[in-house]
Formats: sequence, structure tokens, C-alpha cells
Amino acid sequence: VTDPIIGAWGHGSPSSRTVIIITEKIISVSMYNLSEKKFISTKGGAWHRTGEKILVRYEWNSTDTSQVANGYNADIHLKDGKLFFGKLGIEIEPIDQSLSSDVTGAWIISWN
Repeated sequence: VTDPIIGAWGHGSPSSRTVIIITEKIISVSMYNLSEKKFISTKGGAWHRTGEKILVRYEWNSTDTSQVANGYNADIHLKDGKLFFGKLGIEIEPIDQSLSSDVTGAWIISWN
């Protein structure tokens, strides 16, 4: 059984956007400044969900490397097709919930 939170989710305004990609094993949260066409930050790592609780073990954090290897516990649930995550207090809209799309596929990033 596939967890219904798996997929791509997004929140933001016309000038800034947060994209959350959740695969079976990894969660990635990236922020962008759309009006200036700039990448702001990314963080993420392995995750585990029990009911309406999620534990994220950070494997990367571009703004605060001291968080790497630390865990983050949060409430998480779906309501009316929207994701509610942690203390954000906002509805996060689905971008792509397909398990076989380019957005939810495997990505490898290398620094060349």
C-alpha cells in the first residue's frame, strides 16, 4: 500500500514557491524566489510516518548544516486532497501525485 502523502506538493505566491517532494524513502523541501528566478534553499532526508506523525532525519540542509543528522518530528495529515505539514498552518496543494512521473522519479544531484 502506497502512502497517500507520496508525490509532489507546493505552496507559495506568484513571487516565491516551496516545493515538497516525497518519495517512499526521502522527503525534499526546496524554496525558490520566482520573481528573481533564484533558488533559495533545500533540506531533506529519510522520513518515517506513523499515523499523523512524521519523523524526518535530515541528510542535507543548505541553510543550516548543523541540522544534518538531526531529526524533526511534526504532525502531518491530508484533508480534502491537501497536505497539512507541521506548524506551517497552511494548505499545501498537490503538484503531482503520480508514482511514475518525472517529478516523483529518482533524482541524483552531483556537484561538478
